[in-house]
Amino acid sequence: MEITLGHCQACADSLGIAPELVQTVARVESQGDPKGFLFEPHVFSKLTNHIYDQTRPDLSYPKWDKTKYPKHKEDRLVQFGKAVYLEPLRAYESASWGLFQIMGYHFKVCGYSSALAMSAILQSSVEANVTAFGKILQSMYLIDTLRAKEWEKFAKIYNGPEYKLNNYHIKMQNEYDRIINTKVA
Repeated sequence: MEITLGHCQACADSLGIAPELVQTVARVESQGDPKGFLFEPHVFSKLTNHIYDQTRPDLSYPKWDKTKYPKHKEDRLVQFGKAVYLEPLRAYESASWGLFQIMGYHFKVCGYSSALAMSAILQSSVEANVTAFGKILQSMYLIDTLRAKEWEKFAKIYNGPEYKLNNYHIKMQNEYDRIINTKVA
């Protein structure tokens, strides 16, 4: 299901930003797929106090390393399943969920009782994704940054210090331009 500007309007209005900005982040983060998720082994390592770094380096390592991610979605699901077997709650908290790839450890900020509950709802409702994203923007103090289209600053805070390795700031600028140009055409 594609996230539309209509889906983004209420969130945008409540935050005082353009709905195109909300749609931009969703399209870059998940390519518009609400079922999107990504297990983050470096987060799992941190949340489990590094206890699996030596025994399960396929699931837990202390620093983000793009080269260690499984290449195929099916393999990522297997990796996540293995982490769930070891530490279910921490595994769900160590994955990013939904249209905006919100980290599971943000479940309380988003108004959920657990990362598991948050993941289930975000994977089934565009509206829930947009609402959660609004809460994340507020908690991370990113509303003004997004409004100003400060893509590099936004990406650094939202995606982490290694954002340049995935060109998040460039992807956001390009996607925003695409949305605006499509709207005008």
